[in-house]
Amino acid sequence: MSDPVTWAYIGMAVSGGAALYSGYTQSQQAQAESELEKKNAEIAAQQANAAEEAQRRRSRSILARQRAAIAESGIGFGGSSETLQQDSAVQAELDALNVRYEGRVRGMGFRTESRFARQRASSAMAGGFLSAAGQLLGGASDVYDLKTSRVG
Repeated sequence: MSDPVTWAYIGMAVSGGAALYSGYTQSQQAQAESELEKKNAEIAAQQANAAEEAQRRRSRSILARQRAAIAESGIGFGGSSETLQQDSAVQAELDALNVRYEGRVRGMGFRTESRFARQRASSAMAGGFLSAAGQLLGGASDVYDLKTSRVG
């Protein structure tokens, strides 16, 4: 088994196998990252929904205290106090919508990262195959050189 051609074949097979395995493991890691980013997107959506509802509860409480203060003051609910109440309600809704928007933007970022990770997974597998093919061709060339040098 000390034949150099045999060792060249073994080296070629080991190098090709290592390249395939490397591509496979990189692909699996990227797939796992993609799944994690999908989960993060789901969590971001849930958190945004909860934060939006919390913002709405805070706003309702503030508006209720504002109405109570207006009623207690005896100035009535028309005119400037009505305008104040309407402006406060509009601002409260904008705050809640901003919380929702921020959550959607975070989720979009996670989904984008998930797509990038899936692309890396595909690229890693293709790279592993190409690297293995290069190793095999290089090894075949080495074997050919060994065989031709023994003949000549």
